[in-house]
Amino acid sequence: MSEMRCDLHCHLLPGVDDGAQDFSQTEAMLRAAARCGVTDIVATPHLTKPEQLKDLQKYRDLLAETQALADAHGIRMHRGFEVNYRMFSGLDFSFLGDACFDGSTYFLMEMPTRRLFPNWDVVLSKLALAGYTPIIAHPERYAYVQENPAMVEEFLSFGCLLQVDAEGLYGSLFSSERITATNLVRHGRVHFIASDAHGPEAYRLYERAMRKFAPLLTAPPKGGKKGGRTGYAPSAH
Repeated sequence: MSEMRCDLHCHLLPGVDDGAQDFSQTEAMLRAAARCGVTDIVATPHLTKPEQLKDLQKYRDLLAETQALADAHGIRMHRGFEVNYRMFSGLDFSFLGDACFDGSTYFLMEMPTRRLFPNWDVVLSKLALAGYTPIIAHPERYAYVQENPAMVEEFLSFGCLLQVDAEGLYGSLFSSERITATNLVRHGRVHFIASDAHGPEAYRLYERAMRKFAPLLTAPPKGGKKGGRTGYAPSAH
């Protein structure tokens, strides 16, 4: 049996954000993912405002159509979103039942780029108390992490997990993003590498990143409260 390889950050649902714009682009992304050994993909369209969830059935229908295409490539699709920090401004977490991966308690969380939002620590604390596990998306992009990489220790202290982009590991040689991503992985602070694919070309870097850096990833906890209602726990590989 082949090893599971889950890409948990991917924008391949067509026409919903800045990723794939039609099913032909979705199909091209699936082919590229399959070529580099991906067996599972979490579809994570941007979730920036609650109004998007009023049309949740649209996302479910697109996911079902994408799964029909993915079957030909031996890929299993999973439901998720890339949840923007603005969604937590009112400390109302009720929407997470629809935003977490496959109804689990894991979800992908996008932080602000320049500076942390007010009461960010209160939000992460309350999420932890409620049993949720945020996976912080591409921390290497955030200026406050680039300037002070120890900032990720704060995220980890609230039970968060960390995901870096393959592109972050292979950006300009001396860029802050590449230096930060590489150092975080080499110091054992990263749990996942993802494609963050908006097109098929992203999987060339994903394959290179997984080949070189996957052995350095820290395995996420599995089971127990953090496994959620379905027991789903994403795999580092």
